[in-house]
Amino acid sequence: MTASKQFSDEYLQYLTVLIAQLDRASIARFADLLLESRENETTTFFMGNGGSASTATHFVMMSPLAAGSLRNHLELLACVIIKPL
Repeated sequence: MTASKQFSDEYLQYLTVLIAQLDRASIARFADLLLESRENETTTFFMGNGGSASTATHFVMMSPLAAGSLRNHLELLACVIIKPL
């Protein structure tokens, strides 16, 4: 087995353990809140500082709420980037 194959196998096993520990009820509640916000046409803000700003931006732009037939709801998602002084 090559080193890269071994690394890949171990990493995927690690991710499998992490994914199994996710609180699916909390994930569903978060999704419900996003859908509720869209249905009520309220704005949902995602905030980030430093690297987290990139994560917030990515989430807003890659969100299923911003994709495909839901593109007209993009204005309901907002990203706030906090830049240190």
